[in-house]
Amino acid sequence: MFISIPGNYEVDSNVNAPQFFQRLSQPANIVEIKDFELKAVNNEKHVVMVLGDMHLAKRTDDLNQFQKGFLPDVNQSIQNYKNAAIKCMR
Repeated sequence: MFISIPGNYEVDSNVNAPQFFQRLSQPANIVEIKDFELKAVNNEKHVVMVLGDMHLAKRTDDLNQFQKGFLPDVNQSIQNYKNAAIKCMR
């Protein structure tokens, strides 16, 4: 699957979830194109944060590290760039 969004456009979102999901209906050997609406925005000033897929468990103090280390760091980064749009990839 490939998703392409040109500069200065965004996909509509519901809270923070982009709304471009559409079910595929053809067999796997048939190429399908699914279009979605874009809205024009000025997104020339933005910051992209890349976050790993975190799996917190009750070992090695994961939750404490997340709450006391990771979250404050991310929140501080967001404050440092409060005049820019924050985008996240995970």
